[in-house]
Amino acid sequence: MNQLNSHNKIPCTVEILTHNSEKNILRALGSVKDFAEIIIIDGASTDKTLEIARSFGCVVLEQEQRFKNENGQIKDFSGVRNQGLNIAKYDWFAFVDSDEYFTEELVREIRGIVEKNEAGAFWVPRKYVIGGEIIEHANTYPSRQMRFFNRKASDGFVKQVHERVQLKPGIQPKILKNFMCIPSDVPAKELRKKQSRYIEMEVKRSGNISFWRYMQISARLLALIILYSFRTIRNNLFRRGKKMPFSLDLNVIAYHWFVMLAFWKKIK
Repeated sequence: MNQLNSHNKIPCTVEILTHNSEKNILRALGSVKDFAEIIIIDGASTDKTLEIARSFGCVVLEQEQRFKNENGQIKDFSGVRNQGLNIAKYDWFAFVDSDEYFTEELVREIRGIVEKNEAGAFWVPRKYVIGGEIIEHANTYPSRQMRFFNRKASDGFVKQVHERVQLKPGIQPKILKNFMCIPSDVPAKELRKKQSRYIEMEVKRSGNISFWRYMQISARLLALIILYSFRTIRNNLFRRGKKMPFSLDLNVIAYHWFVMLAFWKKIK
């Protein structure tokens, strides 16, 4: 059995969202086994996800129906994230998706911060993994997300899509040195389907917009398209080391074009 015990555990809660995640959940749980509490927020899994989670001694909650659509998919990611945050046993809180994992170096760095017990929030660097190899260069790098913070420094998660941590006034987040891993061996068809869903949710949340609001959104998206295009060219011509496949870098750029097109259709 892999059950959690209090001996030498990091006094920090880790939250993982799951739905039929048996393929990857073991790796994710193994990477956070040194944390004192793991909370699983599950979306009605029918495979062995919960069996595996309970073998690790995880706390298991069902995703609340009010945060899901008629198809059982999450429509309010912040609402689901806050489910775990609200019941967490510890002030320190981290979260990882079921197909992601923490490196040993990152876990050691987090342990050192928790031992100091100074309330704060931290950006966690992320690196993609394809075919078991860590990608050193991608057009979205540096890729950081606030995946580790103290609840005393936060007002919880906000935004239904692309959720983020709302920090209390005066809190200045820091950047961790070590990174977490984001496996990206997703088939192109499945990736496009996931992206289409995110675009649909984002546009639906915004509702109809004015032309001037569209211009503001477009300006931001165009800036990102230019930035990602520049990085793609730079990485492929001048950088050494493992690079993101060119087709996946192009997919990032195309995604932002599709977002612009979707918002164009919502101009009132």
